[in-house]
Amino acid sequence: MQSLDWREDLQFQQCRDCSLLFVAPKPDGDRLSEFYHTYYSQFVSKGYLRKKDKKIKRAARRIKKLSGLARGKTFLDVGCNQGFAVEAAHRLGLQGTGIDIDSGALETAHQHFPGGEFLNMDISSLAKSSRKFHIVFCTEVIEHVPDVRGFAEALSLVLENSGVLFLTTPDFGHFRRPRDFLEWNEVKPIEHIRWFSKSNIRRLFNSYGVESSFKLNTKPGIKMFGRKALIK
Repeated sequence: MQSLDWREDLQFQQCRDCSLLFVAPKPDGDRLSEFYHTYYSQFVSKGYLRKKDKKIKRAARRIKKLSGLARGKTFLDVGCNQGFAVEAAHRLGLQGTGIDIDSGALETAHQHFPGGEFLNMDISSLAKSSRKFHIVFCTEVIEHVPDVRGFAEALSLVLENSGVLFLTTPDFGHFRRPRDFLEWNEVKPIEHIRWFSKSNIRRLFNSYGVESSFKLNTKPGIKMFGRKALIK
């Protein structure tokens, strides 16, 4: 592993094998809980909900394309926040479910979007329930999670055979990412604790039976389309 000094007790380390960059040591549960306890209030104070119409339309454009690739109508948004993507899926005739660990955001989702199902849990807990979905939507979440292999495995478990996964995350390997990593606006521990490239995120999901492809993005972000291998 290679290390870059950060601040106080945090450092960046990079895997020599796959080039994944991550914060070390991994923030403990109490520290992460403290951060996410204030996360929702930060969004509300910035008028996040006032952008709902724009966010629903943007999500609907993406989800409409995914529904054309899927073989069914069950939709899951992992890290759904205030429920915009779930509402977009509902308007497109899909059965929308959203999960999030932020109970405050889910209260807002329930209030504004009664057509969706919203659950206060993480993806690992949902995977244990044996529920499966034809479309799984996961935008700007994986860079937050401490157990990335467990997270990827759980995503694969909730996908139906031949189900479709759409995932976004900052792209560490993008040509427009600042040469000085510390100057990149996506470097904000402890909100973000991992930074992926297309090669290592493909390798990660392939190991759990999800074949990946990528949409060209002129901005330094990954847009991944995954398909769970059909098990006969």
